[in-house]
Amino acid sequence: MSPPDIRYETRHTSRLIILDPSGRLLLLKYKASEAESVVHPGLKAFWFTPGGGIEPGETAEEAALREMEEEVGLTGLPLLGEVARRDALNDLFTRAAFCHERYFLVRTPSTAFDTARLAETDQDEVLEVRWWEIDAFAASGEVLIPAGALGLARRLAEGRMPTEPVDLGAHAATERLP
Repeated sequence: MSPPDIRYETRHTSRLIILDPSGRLLLLKYKASEAESVVHPGLKAFWFTPGGGIEPGETAEEAALREMEEEVGLTGLPLLGEVARRDALNDLFTRAAFCHERYFLVRTPSTAFDTARLAETDQDEVLEVRWWEIDAFAASGEVLIPAGALGLARRLAEGRMPTEPVDLGAHAATERLP
């Protein structure tokens, strides 16, 4: 018997690598969907960068700024460039989709953030939002999706901006990059 033919919607998204003045990374911890993940079987919770879907008529940059305001209440901060892309099946959220993700760098002048609008704009359960020291996250045993975002965040925190967007789809889901 062959596996079922599952078709996923295609979704274009903008995501953010947000770093505070100390080089810590702002992440959201989500409860995984009740449906069993094909990509990450058995995973119950995971960390993800802020971001979400690009709405009709919106550019990827406009979506990134809107999502940053909706999810973590940050406004007036410039996008410092597109730093990564990823094409991947994301079946951990309630709305499983094949996503075309674009990642943008933002540096904040403070550690303040506001999640007051998060519940109204996100259909998936957020368990925690916090700043992570990159080495502490790497040592924590927690799962970041995509895992390659952690190594990218480390390079960005060190001031090493890529000359072109990095492909985060090339790394396994649980790989820890140096």
